[in-house]
Amino acid sequence: AEYMGDAEGRVREPAQLRERVFRGGIEPSLRRRLWPLLLGVHGFEQSDSERAQTDSHNRAAYEVIKLQWSSISADQESRWAKLRERKHRIEKDVVRTDRGEPFFADERSPHLVALFNVLMTFVFYNYDLSYVQGQSDLLAPILFVMDGDEAAAFWLFVGLMRRVDANFAKNQVGMHTQLKTLAAMTRLADPALWLHLADHECLEFFFAYRWVLILMKREFGFADCMRLWDSLWSDWTTDRWHLFVCLAVLRQNRDEIVGRRMDFDALLKFCNELSLRLDLDAVLRDAELLAHRFARTFPG
Repeated sequence: AEYMGDAEGRVREPAQLRERVFRGGIEPSLRRRLWPLLLGVHGFEQSDSERAQTDSHNRAAYEVIKLQWSSISADQESRWAKLRERKHRIEKDVVRTDRGEPFFADERSPHLVALFNVLMTFVFYNYDLSYVQGQSDLLAPILFVMDGDEAAAFWLFVGLMRRVDANFAKNQVGMHTQLKTLAAMTRLADPALWLHLADHECLEFFFAYRWVLILMKREFGFADCMRLWDSLWSDWTTDRWHLFVCLAVLRQNRDEIVGRRMDFDALLKFCNELSLRLDLDAVLRDAELLAHRFARTFPG
């Protein structure tokens, strides 16, 4: 998708832009400009100068929040068990997040430091939600798109977490609700597959937990993941677009799942091993057909 802004940078036809993003994705060079629009950091109606003012304000706000944790002394931290626990969890996850990508490969990479800094700052921005495993997966492509800019990546991450915070709630109600919806979609779209899953006690759909939790992040390579997220954040079709993507993957593999009579353990292993073996174009094509077919049944 091209930018489609006027001379001052205002997007006069946001719906048209959203459709173009959904249909064709975003040129990598434009993501740094368009993702802040799609995730609500910038307004479509803002001019370039107004967005620059927003960025300046956001940068200052980020530094204030970052200082709240970075200024804590070792002595203070020694009496703050919850902070030590959350910090340790972030440290443990950061060092194993997307290390196969050149952007994060170097042990001394400043981008690993930035990943840690942004996640720690988010803990202090939203202490109730705090850090939960999987969030580093969601942040990594954002930090890449923003070329390591901590403040810019932070506010994009905040925008994303507003969308998916229910995925990381301790009560897991949000995740269970989405998996239940995915089960209902499967029952309608592929009754034979649903019956197989019922016969093998797989109707909780926990085999798809990772898919939903981190938006298929580990199922596709870095470039394809960002293209998929373009479509998710375009908000062009339905709030349940990510579930139609999951359903498309299931249906593409249904013959093998049913034919091999997979029980839960076998199905979980099979789904995890689909990672980096999926054809994104085929998945998006099939997901759009499913969304069109069942849009009225599963509005969103």
